Amino acid sequence: MFQVLSLFTIFTAMFDIYCLSQAAPGSTHYGYYIISFEFVYVGNVHVRNALIVFALFSLIGGIAVFVTSIILIIALRKEYEKKMVPWLYCFAVFTLFRLFAFVFGSIVNDMIFGYNVAMCVLWIIYTVASVYGWLLVYSLYLELCDLTKLEDLAHLRFQLCSLEIMKMKIKQELMGIRGRGCEHYFGVAINRITWVNGAVII
Repeated sequence: MFQVLSLFTIFTAMFDIYCLSQAAPGSTHYGYYIISFEFVYVGNVHVRNALIVFALFSLIGGIAVFVTSIILIIALRKEYEKKMVPWLYCFAVFTLFRLFAFVFGSIVNDMIFGYNVAMCVLWIIYTVASVYGWLLVYSLYLELCDLTKLEDLAHLRFQLCSLEIMKMKIKQELMGIRGRGCEHYFGVAINRITWVNGAVII
């Protein structure tokens, strides 16, 4: 879904930039064209420049979302929650920016044209779906973080248990060495005791 949204944003942003450049005030075109540029805003220069800036940044944002969506798919397959962070930040900024951009475009553009109405309706649907998708991925991110913490605690407990077992083995080995050392000492001492005429000589 996120890749489809990013591709849709890229193509519509390129189309908007093309239309705004072709329908610039004072420009003259000759020949036949497939589409009519009557739906393109040709009013205030500053508003028109703002629409171009929105389209340009939407193009950049769409590319960024497309790249991070690929990283997100890999992260979800391998359960790497840290690799999900770039997508979370990127898509959150992208969604907020596109919400502001389509509201601005819906206000300044004429809603008597089908293209403008279609873009307004589609971006309402995409914005709602984007918020839901972001919340869903964020909940998965939190679950993976909790699982990672539990795994870390399990590894820590396993290491502590292994350390305790090693300590017990070392203590047992030391006790065995001490026991063998005492037996060796007493054995040598007994061997040095000799009997001579009923008397003990050491």
